[in-house]
Amino acid sequence: MIAALRHFHGTFLSGWWRRPTEHFTVFAGPMAGPLVPVRAPFGSYYADPFIRVHQDEPWLFLEEFRFPHNRGRLVARRLSGGPVLPITLAGPGHASFPCVFAAEGQLFLLPETGNTGTLDLYVCERFPDRWRLVRRLADNLDAADTVPLRHDGRWWFITSVRRSRSDGGHRSLAIFHTEDLLGGALTAHPVNTERRHAASPYSSGRNAGAIIPLPDGQLLRPVHASQRYYGENMGWNRIDELSPAIFRETSLDTAPACLAALPRLPLHHVSAHEGWLACDTRDRVPFGLKPPADSPSANAARTR
Repeated sequence: MIAALRHFHGTFLSGWWRRPTEHFTVFAGPMAGPLVPVRAPFGSYYADPFIRVHQDEPWLFLEEFRFPHNRGRLVARRLSGGPVLPITLAGPGHASFPCVFAAEGQLFLLPETGNTGTLDLYVCERFPDRWRLVRRLADNLDAADTVPLRHDGRWWFITSVRRSRSDGGHRSLAIFHTEDLLGGALTAHPVNTERRHAASPYSSGRNAGAIIPLPDGQLLRPVHASQRYYGENMGWNRIDELSPAIFRETSLDTAPACLAALPRLPLHHVSAHEGWLACDTRDRVPFGLKPPADSPSANAARTR
């Protein structure tokens, strides 16, 4: 009986307790705009949207956080509508950040399942909902929002790691690389020892979507830039140098012109692929916090 009550408290009660303060809205559409809201079922919200064009049709891969279960699962759906298809992963527990990317003529999925302490790579067996675990990239690694990048003949994995929850759970930038996606050993980048962004309690500097190649050849890294609570806002970092010895990036003041269709709201995540764009925004804030009256957050709150 006690075990059942603890389970009920940890799932149903705790999940619904989060509902007044934690909710995200996804927007998606052509890169030229406009982007329109993508509504989640009652009792849940969508977040971490990755947009992928498959056979000339845009699809969304999403975290669906379900309040009664107090955890997220991965789902896929056509942007135009239709059934929502759940994606089953190898292990139990919360899953988010369904980063889908192409390599060697196949589609791969690199989700966040940090509570398992693993970084797992899946290959697509049937688009969009059947994926097979093809490689465990890392064990004993609490990694969040990992994104892959093919650059200078290597595969790079840019992520955000946490040493332990006991020190406040702050995350810092970490990079690993290999020459062989499916078989090569991962090498830790020297930047990992710097613990960049570890002072931020709200994961500033953490990836807010996959790397976006810009028309001029530059690489754009969307990042979290929150000061008061997780998901408050995001920023843009241009990768200036990435080698086995050096990682340099520059914070930009504004998003590039090619992303002008993004809603003028404080964003949490952005994804782009073949002329299509998706993003999300946190539209409920923690108890006791209110956005400044003249901020985009306040404008968003007044329109809810």
